[in-house]
Amino acid sequence: MTPEEELKLKRVLVNIIERELSKTLQYKRLEEVMVELEDYKRDPVFSLFLLDSKDMVLARARGAFVMSITRKLGDLYENCIKEIIKHSFKLNNRQISYVAHIAGEERYLDCKISLRDLSSEDREKVSEIIRQIASEQADKYHGKTDFNGLGFEIRYCYQIGDSKRIQADIHMADNLFKNAILPVMLIFCSTSLSSPIQRFRNKSYWTVKEGLQSYKFINDLTGFDFFSFLKEDKQARLTIESIMKKIYAKFRAEETI
Repeated sequence: MTPEEELKLKRVLVNIIERELSKTLQYKRLEEVMVELEDYKRDPVFSLFLLDSKDMVLARARGAFVMSITRKLGDLYENCIKEIIKHSFKLNNRQISYVAHIAGEERYLDCKISLRDLSSEDREKVSEIIRQIASEQADKYHGKTDFNGLGFEIRYCYQIGDSKRIQADIHMADNLFKNAILPVMLIFCSTSLSSPIQRFRNKSYWTVKEGLQSYKFINDLTGFDFFSFLKEDKQARLTIESIMKKIYAKFRAEETI
């Protein structure tokens, strides 16, 4: 990637950060706490158990607000990683897309890299990464080494223990493995629920990268240091700090209620 291409990529990433975080500011529930409070006072459960208080209603609204923020972080990480991969390997949306037909349903993978879509230099680089992972996971992969690409699920964090969601991710890994695409799950936080992660590591075909391992993997794969970009890039920091100040101001809604 040339310096000009890297600068262009950084602009795209800043735009993604701004777009996804700003969507959180559209959250309206904190502004409607007093209306919700009146509903609680009339509710035949909440009112009886003294849950019809402003503190309780605000706590529930804030919890939902935090959930909306984390959902946008999920979109932010997914879209940023996809752009880094596209820019680094000169791929388009069609080339990185993958649809799996599982139990009569279409399910979409976050991102894939097919060796056939790469230049000879990039193909050798990605092939070496595939060989390294296949060697490390020889027992799990039953000695299989003839993968023709990488398939990614991208998570900012994995904090949902829902068995249906976990099983869907396991089915996707099965589908990728069957189609000779090496499954890699990138989880960028280091505070995920331990039980799903252990299940993915021990009882599925996913190769799991977690926390700083995920940032390092993307750096090794693409040559772009996403962690340093988020931590040190001036425009990225200004964008994050500016929007998060607005989010926290919204979060302290009780001061104006």
